[in-house]
Amino acid sequence: MKKSINFEIFFKENYSQFYFFALHLIDDEEVSRDIVSDSFEYALNNYGRLDVENWKTYMYSYIRNKCIDYIRHQEVKRKYIDYYLHVTREIEESGYEEYEEKIKEIRKLIASLTPQTRLVLRECYIRNKKYKEVADELQISVSAVRKHMVKALKVIREGIAKKTKGGVSDKEC
Repeated sequence: MKKSINFEIFFKENYSQFYFFALHLIDDEEVSRDIVSDSFEYALNNYGRLDVENWKTYMYSYIRNKCIDYIRHQEVKRKYIDYYLHVTREIEESGYEEYEEKIKEIRKLIASLTPQTRLVLRECYIRNKKYKEVADELQISVSAVRKHMVKALKVIREGIAKKTKGGVSDKEC
């Protein structure tokens, strides 16, 4: 049988212990406060639905898991920042002029496509529409959209490959 607890008393008696537990795991005062407060809010809102024998143990586990989630999220953000810095360093090292030259070459290749193929490419890649949406808008089959995309990507790949063989190194592309 569930033990009934008074959340106000439970909160006052345990908040600081839970806070220091989270602080030990995360080492960020503000985030630790937020995690503990959110954990109490979750427990209070779900009190009737949860079958918990020992609320103190449950809260420690819940807070630990929230701290782990936070750390994982920070790791993902750090990896994204590292990737962004890597890409911007590559652009800086190769020079913005070379980067701009690559963009111009891709634009020329796109301009060489037929108007219909160019439109399909723009709708699918730039506007991020699904093949079905583009097919409906242009009143063509999904198969036709797919064929236009294959054609467009082939022209771009081959154009870049020719440019690579014609003086631009593989490393730069």
